[in-house]
Amino acid sequence: MRPSSQNNIRNQKGLARRKYAERKIDKYINWSIKTKGYIKYSEIRKIHDKFNIKCYVLSNIKKHKF
Repeated sequence: MRPSSQNNIRNQKGLARRKYAERKIDKYINWSIKTKGYIKYSEIRKIHDKFNIKCYVLSNIKKHKF
């Protein structure tokens, strides 16, 4: 048994890295909206590429007519 009784250190490190990336993205988006008033989609894509975040958009969604 480990002295610190932590069995999943690798999982904890991965979670910490993901949460760090989420905080950085949130901080950048808030700053951009506060200073410029908008954020470009290309800027969001650059951030996702930097932090290796995969986002998929369904392009075959049927549009409803109201």
